[in-house]
Amino acid sequence: MVKINDDFIEIHGKHDERQDEHGTVAREFYRKYKIPAGVDPSAITASLSSDGVLTICTPRHMLDIPERNISITCGEKPPAQK
Repeated sequence: MVKINDDFIEIHGKHDERQDEHGTVAREFYRKYKIPAGVDPSAITASLSSDGVLTICTPRHMLDIPERNISITCGEKPPAQK
């Protein structure tokens, strides 16, 4: 389960119980992460791959990034090959 709660994204997962040679194995986890500034919580998506990898995408608001100039550095040309 993935849910938004205030400024946090909460992830809760539980594996099915299974038997092994030592008894019953059960796994469960819970994670809670602060949603970064500039992320629209309503645009967050989650997907689970067929091999069990959970991917959470949090697109940023591009309008929040101020315009800035990026300087270009110039280096010397390398010597010509003979």
